[in-house]
Amino acid sequence: MKGPDGTTETVRARVRPGELDAFLKHRFIFLRDAATGKRVQELSTFEELKDALETLESSGNSLWLEHPYDGLSERVNNIEKGVPNQANAFEMKSTRAIVKDSEFQAELKTSKLTPVNYGRSVKFCEVTKRGKLLELIEVDGLAMNRDDALLVVNEAKLSPSDKDIGDTKRKKYVLETWLRDAAEQPDKFETQPAEAKDELVGSKWKIHLVLSGDNFAAEMEEECGAAEIFVVRSNGAGYGFSRPSSASSTSTEPAPDMPPSSPSVSPSSAPLPLGRPESAV
Repeated sequence: MKGPDGTTETVRARVRPGELDAFLKHRFIFLRDAATGKRVQELSTFEELKDALETLESSGNSLWLEHPYDGLSERVNNIEKGVPNQANAFEMKSTRAIVKDSEFQAELKTSKLTPVNYGRSVKFCEVTKRGKLLELIEVDGLAMNRDDALLVVNEAKLSPSDKDIGDTKRKKYVLETWLRDAAEQPDKFETQPAEAKDELVGSKWKIHLVLSGDNFAAEMEEECGAAEIFVVRSNGAGYGFSRPSSASSTSTEPAPDMPPSSPSVSPSSAPLPLGRPESAV
């Protein structure tokens, strides 16, 4: 796991069979390919953990634990500077709730979801000719099932509004275009953090949208259902999937290939490539 100063630490944890569910409430245990550093599998049951340990040496993987104190020094530094960290915590908490919500997974007809970037936000950027990163969008959280080619985009707002619904739909169009163009020209597109690009580029994802909120008005839930956006809201004990009567599953295939041109994206138009004239950056 990563220590508070950003270095890697070896940790020892004793977990009995009946204690794993409670242990994993605020932690993630996963396998990482020792050669590439990519996350291979999240371990969510005691049997999966036991099997992984038995084959760890022969598999070429390493076992990783993400602890709530990871990145603690960064959060403390933010507090010392007077930067509120509440929004980031809300985004991560709602994304992780999506990953662990079996009812939501059943609605998507998938057996499992894995967080991208540990449930933290991801920025999608274009690389200019000067080598600088031009941020196109930032999504609050992502979860995926690679086997099902399923990608969930979570936007977390304390009190979701009509504007948030429109912004969430717009981000889907930009993301579809970014994924397509990054697959064709990988050197021209990056993510922050950079590791997210390796997890996302190369698959033809079906994208589902989620809007998470603490104060979710009933009319906003209905609007989300009409816009084919899933709702995750506070339920007293945390966050959970809410099924409005008008909600329906959103499953969008990536847009067909198109020649590069300047971006012009709106919810009512098909996604266009993200390339920009160099004079504009």
